[in-house]
Amino acid sequence: MNLGIGMPEAMSAVAYEEGKLDDVTLTVEPGGIGGQPASGLSFGAVSNADAIIDQPAQFDFYDGGGLDQAFLGLAETCQEGHVNVSRFGSKLAGAGGFINITQNTRDIYFLGTFTSGVQEILISDDGLKILKNGPVKNSERRFSKLHLTVSTPQSVIRELLLSPSGRYFASVNKGYC
Repeated sequence: MNLGIGMPEAMSAVAYEEGKLDDVTLTVEPGGIGGQPASGLSFGAVSNADAIIDQPAQFDFYDGGGLDQAFLGLAETCQEGHVNVSRFGSKLAGAGGFINITQNTRDIYFLGTFTSGVQEILISDDGLKILKNGPVKNSERRFSKLHLTVSTPQSVIRELLLSPSGRYFASVNKGYC
């Protein structure tokens, strides 16, 4: 399972907290396999890794279809399911391993929010509540960059769960170009 940057990188901490880290094998593009991938500015590092291989070998594994699942972040998406992962307004972050990972991974999950920037969020026993959305909309009709194009959205998007809080979780099967 690959964890991308952004919201997905927090999944390793949750898996650790819930005692589930040994139930999955997490990978990151720099070569970490197993263990607990770091997040934030340390993204790419792994503690207690089962193995660390060089990055070209990790990409051979991804390109060869070695991943069952990938949890990826995104910069923009739209109702058709197209995805931009590298441009955030005027900032260009690059696509990283996105293209390699999405081409041969069986199940791909995108995690993100409909807005970005400073948000006010309340987490309580009653659930998650968005008090104030961020100023930048992440759901666009036209993208500055396009990395994943859904050719037949009805057959490709298997699952799109929307919550009243404005967060979304989408899963995409193969079938894109």
